[in-house]
Order: sequence, then C-alpha cells, then structure tokens
Amino acid sequence: MPIHVWNYTLGGYQVLKKWLSYREFTAEPTSPLLHRALRPEEAAYFAQVVRRIGAILLLGPALDASYRAILPTATGLPAATHG
Repeated sequence: MPIHVWNYTLGGYQVLKKWLSYREFTAEPTSPLLHRALRPEEAAYFAQVVRRIGAILLLGPALDASYRAILPTATGLPAATHG
C-alpha cells in the first residue's frame, strides 16, 4: 500500500494502524483484543478501506480547488479572507 495511505490520519489517529490495532491477535484472556486471526471478510474490508482512503487522497486537490472556487459565493466573504 502507498505510504501516504498508511500514514493517513483522522482526528489525530493513523486510521489503518488504529483499525488493525483493535484486531491484533492475542491469546491473553483478559485482553479486549481479538482472540482469533482476522477472518477473510475482515481482511477484504480492510483492503476496501485502503482503496477508499487512497481515492480520498487522490481527490483532495480537486476538492480543495472546488471549495476555493465556491467559497466567495457560499459565504458572501472574499476568498482572500479564508485559509
């Protein structure tokens, strides 16, 4: 997977790493983590999430440009006052 997808953060958390961390296999009975290996459908879901994050990151520049283009009419304020 591309490193920028792996490093993607939301709310200060590395999304993919966080998702996997809750599913870490452990034999420790008191652990809140999984006590089994990932199921094939969970691995497939993870792969879908990876692709979705990649798509969001690829769309980022176009979405930012679209936002800048509509900002003056959306707020009534000049675009120069927004970061």
